[in-house]
Amino acid sequence: MGNAMSNKIKIWMENHGSITLSQCNNMFYSGDRVGYLKSSRKLQDMYKKGLFKRYQKSNLAEVQYYAQDIMKPHNLKLLDLASEFVKNGCEIVNFYKEYHIKTDEGEYIADGVFKIKKNNKLKLFIVEIDFTSPTKDPKIDNLTHMLSLNDIACSILIVKLRCKKISHKLINYITVYDLPWSLNNKLPL
Repeated sequence: MGNAMSNKIKIWMENHGSITLSQCNNMFYSGDRVGYLKSSRKLQDMYKKGLFKRYQKSNLAEVQYYAQDIMKPHNLKLLDLASEFVKNGCEIVNFYKEYHIKTDEGEYIADGVFKIKKNNKLKLFIVEIDFTSPTKDPKIDNLTHMLSLNDIACSILIVKLRCKKISHKLINYITVYDLPWSLNNKLPL
């Protein structure tokens, strides 16, 4: 089990470049009552073997294990979201960072796009991470207009730093969710 789990974590690191303790717990030890402890031990062991580096911004911040470069909060939050999908019983079919979408107003660059599978149903989520600046309403209006014209069924998730609870609105037949930064099992599945 130990080497198989190490290989899974290595593959995740090769594909995504970074992992935190809570992401590791959600992705690989979800449902295990001592999963957090196992995640901690596994990541520490792999770090000590020199398989990747570690970074902690402050004593209160979560440790980030990384392969090449320290990941910025924006991209780290996308990985948090990926781990929450897995924790909630979803299979990630596709996951793209900085995905380009053509619209009538030009090109829209989404922070991330997830295609997930749960209960044999596929769902598409376009993700915006509001860490340094809020996603503006005209940008969302333009995107939802283009999606509805092309009959693309999806939801838009906006993860906000200053959001206390989940909320949603319907724009051009597309549901737009505002999610709190902490996520904490608050995914609209």
